Amino acid sequence: MLSALVVAVDAIVRRSRGDSALPLLLVDVTAIGFALLARGETPPIEAAAVAYLITASLLLLTLRHAVGVLAYAAVWIVPIATVSPLFTEGAFAGTEELVVE
Repeated sequence: MLSALVVAVDAIVRRSRGDSALPLLLVDVTAIGFALLARGETPPIEAAAVAYLITASLLLLTLRHAVGVLAYAAVWIVPIATVSPLFTEGAFAGTEELVVE
């Protein structure tokens, strides 16, 4: 809750001064990506992160910049899914060894 307040205050200050929130959101995407990479996939956390990124991007940036930020966030899906416990230890682990005869 405190982090949302900090981001909101920062966004208001940036908008009032005419600064872009683009650097802030790129840092947020990177931090969220590293956090999910370190922790592994967790659907509720991912849903909150996606909701935050979409909302903040659309409210604080031009549409062109918002699409760019969301595309950058989508790039993080590959490494997160690659090292996810679901794929390395869970339901899909070892499926490459299955041979259909």
